[in-house]
Amino acid sequence: MKQIDVEPTAQVIDEMSGRAQALMRELDSIADKMRKTKDFGYATDAQNAVLAFVMNARLDLLITRPLREFMKEE
Repeated sequence: MKQIDVEPTAQVIDEMSGRAQALMRELDSIADKMRKTKDFGYATDAQNAVLAFVMNARLDLLITRPLREFMKEE
């Protein structure tokens, strides 16, 4: 059986992890600003940050990269 190259997909996961960590820092910052200002308006900023993360996460690569590898095998 041919060895499947998992590295491209693992790299995508590493990149997602980095973006998730950046999102966590951003959310922490937003929460701090909300506490300091007592302004609920920052909840919208948090919502937008999470939505942007999900939209830009490139979850499709978790499917397309492995499929390409399996197709190479045939």
